[in-house]
Amino acid sequence: PIPAMRDQTIDELDKNGRDLPIVGQIQFRSDHKTGTGFHIRVSDMTGAIDVKFFEAAANAFRAHPALVKGATVRISGFKLFEVKGRALDFAPAGRRHELRCNPAKHGKVELLGAPGAKAEALQLADALRKPDGTIVTIARATVSAVEELEEKQVPSGETRPFRVVWLLADDGPVRWSLWNEVAVKYGPKQLMGQNVKIKGTKVKLFRVKELTGCWRDNGIQILNDAQSL
Repeated sequence: PIPAMRDQTIDELDKNGRDLPIVGQIQFRSDHKTGTGFHIRVSDMTGAIDVKFFEAAANAFRAHPALVKGATVRISGFKLFEVKGRALDFAPAGRRHELRCNPAKHGKVELLGAPGAKAEALQLADALRKPDGTIVTIARATVSAVEELEEKQVPSGETRPFRVVWLLADDGPVRWSLWNEVAVKYGPKQLMGQNVKIKGTKVKLFRVKELTGCWRDNGIQILNDAQSL
């Protein structure tokens, strides 16, 4: 069998332009007042990107049940276009590209979670058994160490806020990397010794399995004693 393509983050798509799927939540949908087009804004742990549908593609996807605010979707087969001129004023902050469905037959949208639906929450050990690149929600994990905030260079040459958090596990501590606003917001004062629920983190395989990122909005939930039981 042909192996499934792994998902990439929106940041990876924007910087590297690889033809791999992205997974994210739809922040909003805008049906254009003129013409037949519409667009959605999809966000993940690394940021947001606009996905646009025009003419035949708009007609083909207009009634798709996944293309509504709050849905979690996987998008593949769309073409990457550079954002230029006045369009930059309306693009997500720092985003250089947008996705367009052209032609319609090449684009694919999968509904992974309906608006308001709760993703299956896994135990940490079960989450780490998932394949490299899988995005998961972890029901409960205990933070054992929180490293200092640093600036880390990414392949594009830019630097991003970055922090390493360590989670307790039976087989030894598990590394969890936080990026951008989440890394700044959640430091030792917020996380040390806490039990947390983690939404939208990605399983990564380097020498061992580890986790990276989470949803930018509400990706980390500090659990109280009753929720931790």
